[in-house]
Amino acid sequence: FIAQLFLRKKNKSFSSNIDKKEALEILGLDEGATRFSINKRYQELMKINHPDKGGSNDEFIKINNAYNELVSVC
Repeated sequence: FIAQLFLRKKNKSFSSNIDKKEALEILGLDEGATRFSINKRYQELMKINHPDKGGSNDEFIKINNAYNELVSVC
């Protein structure tokens, strides 16, 4: 599975360079969300969307990109 992530072609359905506003929308958070609320929401979404739990790889990557954007800003 990990090898597939590194070897597969990049999906063009969404950009990995997202802004804070888009990241908040993806995670379903409001402006001014705390790091705690960001982490909590990320964990909730990962329980539902993780590929090992039957979720979509694209959605998984999209949520990870949004999370990484928000924690880099906090």
